[in-house]
Amino acid sequence: DRRFVVTTGPCGIAAGATQRSLIGMVYARGEDHFDSVTAMKEADVALQRFVDSWFTEWPEVPAAPSKPVIAGTPGDGVTGQPLHLRIEWECAIDALYCSMQWDDTPSFDSPTDVPHATSADLELTPHTRYWWRIRSVGPDEVTGPWSDAWTFTTGDTWYRSVIRDFRTVSNAGGPIYPPECAVFTFNGSGFPTLCGSDRPNATRQQISGQGAWGIHAGGALIPFGPAADPTSFIGVVTRGRGVLNTQVSSDWELRFTARGGRARRQDGTFMDVPFEAWRIGLHTPDDPNDDTRLLPELVDNNTAGVFDIGGDHVISGGYNDPVTDWMTFRLPDTDSNGTDDLDPGEAGYEAWIAGTGGAGSEVWANLVLVCFNCGAAPPYPAPHPEIGTTFRIVTAMPEPAILAAPAPGFEVPAGEVRFHWSAQSDIGSTLQVASDPGFVQLVSDVPAAVSGLRVPIPLPGTYWWRVGSDALGWSEAWSLNVLPSTAVESDGELPTEFALDAIWPNPFNPLATIRFGLPADAVATVDVVDVLGRRVAVIDAGARRAAGWHTVQFDGSRLSSGVYFVRLVAGGRLDVKPVVLLK
Repeated sequence: DRRFVVTTGPCGIAAGATQRSLIGMVYARGEDHFDSVTAMKEADVALQRFVDSWFTEWPEVPAAPSKPVIAGTPGDGVTGQPLHLRIEWECAIDALYCSMQWDDTPSFDSPTDVPHATSADLELTPHTRYWWRIRSVGPDEVTGPWSDAWTFTTGDTWYRSVIRDFRTVSNAGGPIYPPECAVFTFNGSGFPTLCGSDRPNATRQQISGQGAWGIHAGGALIPFGPAADPTSFIGVVTRGRGVLNTQVSSDWELRFTARGGRARRQDGTFMDVPFEAWRIGLHTPDDPNDDTRLLPELVDNNTAGVFDIGGDHVISGGYNDPVTDWMTFRLPDTDSNGTDDLDPGEAGYEAWIAGTGGAGSEVWANLVLVCFNCGAAPPYPAPHPEIGTTFRIVTAMPEPAILAAPAPGFEVPAGEVRFHWSAQSDIGSTLQVASDPGFVQLVSDVPAAVSGLRVPIPLPGTYWWRVGSDALGWSEAWSLNVLPSTAVESDGELPTEFALDAIWPNPFNPLATIRFGLPADAVATVDVVDVLGRRVAVIDAGARRAAGWHTVQFDGSRLSSGVYFVRLVAGGRLDVKPVVLLK
């Protein structure tokens, strides 16, 4: 968005006369800021010539942008891509913006256009092949040619159906074994569950037998469906955002206890509630050491200041299934340390109640409990489940990540390589790049916080990469070919100076590869010193080497973790680079 202020005049206008003002707007774009100023001046001269000739000497029509080279994801020819897929691409340098087309035919008979963008989120059909292409648009909306079309094939993974079960694991009498169902799935609602029943058994779930309580979503206007789409509930309780990473990484409990807790109402005030909400870790229900208490927010439907039931839920199709106040839960963003919102315990909850801590990310929204066949109007059998009742939301184990780019066997120049993938959760996952298919010689092992990570790979060769962890499972491994980054190296020409070129990986454990260049035959020494300047290793002890590129290995297995300095002494020069040993 650009705003302009334009002035004209002064000029004298007689009463009733008309004055026409012509306004010219100059725009230009060069290779950088300074080049853009030069281009703007040239455009200004051309526009002035156009005006002075009384609009007869038309300025040159801008040339079409150059043909774009797709640098994006997913890679060409990849398979098994998720059904909710993000496509990303880059524009040509001389383009103002890019547009994209995608279709399920290579001839683009009925394409979907995505203008003015560099990414698009697509909802796709399982086991279908798609094609996509981009083109650049320059000044005056002059379009460049379409790029070559890239293709990919989908699998059947949504990365959305992450709920494995809804259970009632205890009541006023203590633990329930086996756990009782805690959800309603009748009428083809599609509610995700493996309870083995379409509704809870009231006599097993509640000692008093007063109603059967089930978890549901307050935002549902009609019963969920179809049953083949278990994402409907997830979309409601996450406000349509699909799955949150914080959900995938943990199970959850809603506990009705004698001590209860506090919840913030829609008007900002707090009220007492008979429940506690907890994040209980991933499949570790008996380990309280990883439990974090959540922050509840409440829509008090009857504004009575009491957590209770009232009004009907449409899930059963009848009119005698009252629903509780709506509940939304957040993780705390402060705790005893004031920094980590995932620390176990109640410090974050207590700080929030006291007004000294804030509410962090939302993990569940619009969650309600439905009391099945409890009546169309008060008095109801009970305002909420009996004290001692615990509802547990069990998360499915995250599926392995699906790799997207670089495609298997893809060739990239040495330097920073960008990796893309799709995952149900990136929490606890790492991106590994190795020089062997067994991932023994790792050159990168970094947290897979977000797809699109850039990893420096300075040395040519064949590498393999994957995303995941031993606990959550690994994606398949793809190879890529890293080529020399410059024509100088590929043509066999000599380095231009005595210098250390690259140390990889950095940090390393325990092996690092050191690459250095010699523009002429020379005696070269490569050694390592610590932060005090003490020599701790001699890697290349004054051997005479021919001009060219050389690599040696540094084994730090006998050293402690820390910062060290690699030194190259050759040709009367000293070059030093730091390296970190991280055990």
